Amino acid sequence: MPLSVRVWTLPDMNLARCIHPDLNRLVEFAQSLKLPMLGNVDPYDDTRFNRMQMSLVVPELRMLADSAPGGAADAAQELLALTELVDAKPHRYLVFVGD
Repeated sequence: MPLSVRVWTLPDMNLARCIHPDLNRLVEFAQSLKLPMLGNVDPYDDTRFNRMQMSLVVPELRMLADSAPGGAADAAQELLALTELVDAKPHRYLVFVGD
């Protein structure tokens, strides 16, 4: 089952969602590079990043947008747009939803 990513806020509300078909490929590439944040996304469970963690996630996404193969770079671009929503207010999270 492919990964999806959502911007989640309290109370349980989804603000945005990314279902790019290459999200799994993006995470696999991040894992191969041993990136500390995105390289530890669990494809079989939910992985949540908060506003404070965005300062580490965003540079990784920028690097992947420039260097990831094919559609994985496009997936990174889509996720960068979602990070702006997370950073806009407290109690927002970027959640990778595994199967």
